[in-house]
Amino acid sequence: YGRAGSKPWIPCAPTPSPPPGPPGPAPPSDPSGFDCQSRLLALEFAKYILGGSVSEISRVVTGLGLDTDETCYNSTARALQSKVNTPLRATLNPIRDAAISFYVDANKGSDSNKGTTVDQPLKTLPKAQIMVRGILTAGGTGDVTVFVRGGTYFLQDTLNFGMEDSSESRSVTWTAYQNETVMLSGGVDLSGVSWTTGGQGGSLKAMLPSDAVGKIMTLFVNGRREIRAKFPNGDPLIPGGNGWSAKAQKATSGYQATGVQFPYNVDVVSSAGMRVSQGSNLQNETLNFTVSQPLYSYNPTRQNFYAYHTGSSERFNTSLNHPFWNSQVSPGFLTDSLTNSWANASTGIVHMYHTGGWGGWQFQVAERPSPNTITFACRPPHSGESSEVQGESVPCPATQDNSLVIDGGFQECRGASIGSNQFYVENILEELDSEREWFMSENTIMYMPDNVTNIKNSTIVGGVLDTIINVVGAQNLVFRGFSISHTAPTYLKSYECPSGGDWAIHRGASFFVEDSENITLEGLTFDQVSGNGVVFSNEVKTSTIRKCLFSDIGDSAIAMLGSSKLMLATEGNGLLPTNNLIESNVVDTIGVYGKQTSAYFKAKSNANTVRNNVFMNGPRAGVNFNDGSAGGEVLESNLFFNFVRESGDHGMFNSWDRQPLIRDGQTTGTYEINPVPHQIHRNFIFNKNFLGTTRSGYSIDWDDGSSMYNASFNFLVYGAFKVRDGINRLMTDNIIYGKPADYQVAGFNSTHFERNTVIDPTGIKFGCVGKAYDPNDCVHQNFNKYYTPNLTAMSFSACGNSLSELQQMGFDKDSTLSANLSVPSMIDMAKSMLFIN
Repeated sequence: YGRAGSKPWIPCAPTPSPPPGPPGPAPPSDPSGFDCQSRLLALEFAKYILGGSVSEISRVVTGLGLDTDETCYNSTARALQSKVNTPLRATLNPIRDAAISFYVDANKGSDSNKGTTVDQPLKTLPKAQIMVRGILTAGGTGDVTVFVRGGTYFLQDTLNFGMEDSSESRSVTWTAYQNETVMLSGGVDLSGVSWTTGGQGGSLKAMLPSDAVGKIMTLFVNGRREIRAKFPNGDPLIPGGNGWSAKAQKATSGYQATGVQFPYNVDVVSSAGMRVSQGSNLQNETLNFTVSQPLYSYNPTRQNFYAYHTGSSERFNTSLNHPFWNSQVSPGFLTDSLTNSWANASTGIVHMYHTGGWGGWQFQVAERPSPNTITFACRPPHSGESSEVQGESVPCPATQDNSLVIDGGFQECRGASIGSNQFYVENILEELDSEREWFMSENTIMYMPDNVTNIKNSTIVGGVLDTIINVVGAQNLVFRGFSISHTAPTYLKSYECPSGGDWAIHRGASFFVEDSENITLEGLTFDQVSGNGVVFSNEVKTSTIRKCLFSDIGDSAIAMLGSSKLMLATEGNGLLPTNNLIESNVVDTIGVYGKQTSAYFKAKSNANTVRNNVFMNGPRAGVNFNDGSAGGEVLESNLFFNFVRESGDHGMFNSWDRQPLIRDGQTTGTYEINPVPHQIHRNFIFNKNFLGTTRSGYSIDWDDGSSMYNASFNFLVYGAFKVRDGINRLMTDNIIYGKPADYQVAGFNSTHFERNTVIDPTGIKFGCVGKAYDPNDCVHQNFNKYYTPNLTAMSFSACGNSLSELQQMGFDKDSTLSANLSVPSMIDMAKSMLFIN
């Protein structure tokens, strides 16, 4: 495995062990103009990859901090913006002719019409579904198109599409009529309710219509998601703002994570006879597999991992109802932050950052037994394959009761005891005391508008549904040009730990697709949906998400989420999203509620391509590969920045591969465990948040076990790679501004850092927390060009070694070091590499 013509591996010379150091220092100081010029290049790159006509290029301008930088954002940059600042839906060519057509108009239609002409439209989308099913059942030929006229369609139920809504030989397209604005709403229209004074804290109040009583989870006023009554005051959507300023002191007590004993273990042996996994409980049945590919002799994450039984792997169990690793979780906490008394604490929901800064949790509150104590709710565990709990809620006991599980805390997989975590608590009546806050009590809603909102003339929607469109077992469906909004959050629904990474995810979304083929989402706008935007679940194949806009998403924007029978992904045991395309989308702000979320997430998937997208603004990694699984993922020509804004110990791209999957080999009767190489190619990544702070250490963070990666021709600004244990990582032909790499732990004999251009005006610095230059385990490092612009001393340190010392040890023997490189030359090199003409 490797590039053509690569030199064979040779033993390395010894080198002193470096002292451990902290990952991810602050970005180096710029040479004059580099920061500005690189941001302008990013804006030009956005135009290039998105085709020059994309939704709100001004979002990119704002995300890069250019709109507040008059010196940098000059007339040239503004002219560029004006050329491409056109609505996204205008980039879709309207469908004007169709073999079979139906029309829907929420304002002028009637479900008693035939709906086959534009002047006799149907009124509702469910009626249009019935008409399409009739056509498909009758047989015949000709594609079917449903034209939906402009307006807001308030859905009483999720739109479900299945086998009966599609055809193997005909496509069915649902599209906005000639790019009219069509909103599919998961909410209830409250614009006509009658508001009076007298609500809590001086708020307004109104009686709810019957279809909204007890159902509203979010409130939207004039297109803006409002704030459920909370403490402390402040918008929780602002990273690091006052809305998160409350602080816990410590947990009331600790629970140990519990799991279910597995029915069998798995013993995996390579064809070379090396054991790569083993079971520990000999009372269980052991299934033996021989895999076709031997692993390298040193790889601690793979060589000796214990597959799905005890210790840290206990979070994987047959019912998936235990979402933690082996850490403590807490049934409540102490705090001295709270000020108001609460008559009914059980309505409350605590939102809290993870103790280690690795994500966030939500918990249902049961009681507040003292002014400085909050106790969470506990319930009997769910009987199905989820973390969702069921049954009557009771306050969690101080002493652990294994017949109960905490109602919350499952929104990430690591778990932890509560310490001095930042938090806020919402949905408490007595905390309704600030502008934009609201509270629902039985059949009454209370709201405190700000001083610019005229409540009588406002559009008000209460979010009820969490899924707008659900596609299961269908094929050849197209959805074009719709906006999707007003959905309810999912943070207290089922979450699962799908594989060996840290992340949990809800298997659901505002647009959910499962076990389907050739499904196309094109030109859709996901506006403030409160859970995931789109999830492709299990065997979704050859489907596309193209030219969509994701704005202010509650959890992740796009996810590929497969399933397997424990670690078995062989025929009949693995259901993986495969050969799907995600291209030319804009994701602007994710993780409104979930803090372990990304613009693109994948777990147990195969050979999907993510290209030509702009990803920006999120609490954790912009792209997260939770595992290597089958591999073959392509991440190409994307721009992303402004991530890891509310967490730490992460990169703009993050991956793990702690638990490999066994899958069928290419030869009948054989099995494979190594993923097909992933390609990270021609991406433009800023390891920076231009709108605030970031705790990201790297543009690309290959964490525990990350293996089989080719990273080439990327422009990585303000720091590049973290390389932890794993096999076969190639870093070649990249342009890096800032720290080139941190080598961590050990296991580098299949890691290559070659033909890269590294630029740092403060000096070249490789970080080491392991043995990158160990004679038995060294990285292949050569043919690189190092530049220290304006630093004639040409400082260089690789694990404490100067370049000449490194060359004497056999590394970087053909590499060069120079101080002669101008900013225009840097930008020109990046342009040429990224194919910008």
